[in-house]
Amino acid sequence: MTNDVARYFVRDLDPTNELERGLHCGVRHPDAGGRCQRTATVKMYGILNFCPEHGEEARIGALMEAYQEAAHFFERFRNPHVPDINEIVERELLAAVNRMRGEGPSDADHERALLCAYPNPPEGVREMIAQWERDCRANRGPTPLDLLLDSLNTLNKLMRLSFEDGEDWLTEILEYQRQETAARAACASEDRGLRPVG
Repeated sequence: MTNDVARYFVRDLDPTNELERGLHCGVRHPDAGGRCQRTATVKMYGILNFCPEHGEEARIGALMEAYQEAAHFFERFRNPHVPDINEIVERELLAAVNRMRGEGPSDADHERALLCAYPNPPEGVREMIAQWERDCRANRGPTPLDLLLDSLNTLNKLMRLSFEDGEDWLTEILEYQRQETAARAACASEDRGLRPVG
């Protein structure tokens, strides 16, 4: 199922197609390091062009959201406030939830992709994340990374919904916000030892 879902969101650009050849990656947010100068090789949501690194991170984030949404859908039927269902249905629902959780990318996969896509955050972003982490430790609140990953999941959901509704303009606006959040999440992930070697 993963490949089917991925193809729905992302496809490789065709280098023989004159309109797709030589397109630049669409990542341009200042927190993401400004305009990416690499050539785009993938297209997401039919309108967003990405280089391999940014495309992999965006693809994994979109897949994670889609699988989490599917798992939540099936979990609703297992809610204790829902009338009892027979054991066969209960067993199949549990299997569906477990399959959804097992097929999608993991949090560690996404964090590695974030670090690969956004390896050198601007100094201002580093300082902002460091201050935010100090504030969170002092207040014993959720970590910046947890908050940023939750925000990324929400942005991915909104992008999927706008794509499904044919609202390309909204998908593009949300992508710009997603770039900012992804770059900040990569910066917040740096101390977890997941940076790819090489």
